[in-house]
Amino acid sequence: MFILLRSIKYDSMIDVGAYFGYFSIYLDLVQQAEVIAYEADIDNFKQLQFFISYNNSKVKAFNNAVGDVVDEINFFKPTCQESGKFPSHGQIGDPSKDSNNLYKNLKYTKQSVKMLPLKDIIELHLKGKTLLKIDIEGYEEKALRSAQNLLKQLKDIDLIVEIMINDTNSLEVFNLLQDCGYKGYLITNAGLVAEDRPLVLPKPNADPHENKLRTLWKNHFFTKRSSQEIKKLNLSIYKYNI
Repeated sequence: MFILLRSIKYDSMIDVGAYFGYFSIYLDLVQQAEVIAYEADIDNFKQLQFFISYNNSKVKAFNNAVGDVVDEINFFKPTCQESGKFPSHGQIGDPSKDSNNLYKNLKYTKQSVKMLPLKDIIELHLKGKTLLKIDIEGYEEKALRSAQNLLKQLKDIDLIVEIMINDTNSLEVFNLLQDCGYKGYLITNAGLVAEDRPLVLPKPNADPHENKLRTLWKNHFFTKRSSQEIKKLNLSIYKYNI
């Protein structure tokens, strides 16, 4: 991820589900891009603000959930001891009511937070060549559908989307972005691997019957750049074109 972020020039970045701002602060510092970050969890948001200040970063951060409509929603935050104070898997919607949810058996508290549509956020912050990173714990499909018509029209916006092996809508997310004119690539340590479907691979030596399988590579790059440009990019920054 960091190799990719420092190797492609962007004028702006929209980081949706920023957590502590690992990627948004990094892009700001290495590229001086105009970076906007959204984080729904209030405790994580305060840590995000701390790290922005600590690194003398110019990232602008907002304490909002991002989805498909303007609404005041319940954000569910895990409170079990294993999650710690700053869990990264808080989510919109009650996990206990989703039989496929990886964290359905954890204890949660509810936080009230304002949700904004992804479409409105893109229209507000799009500037030049833009990178949209979206990692919102299973709500990616609904958020992207709110911006589907807009993404069809835009040329200069790349996306990084987290897709996990346990996500039941991974194919829907992938097909949605293909419908918008994007080609998908799995981000690996040896470069971008072209996908005709989401390559959601389990970590090695894991029991395939385990319902909490972890994903080996989980970030996927979606772009309207040509295959030749991606090949050139792969060879120049990763030394491989797989």
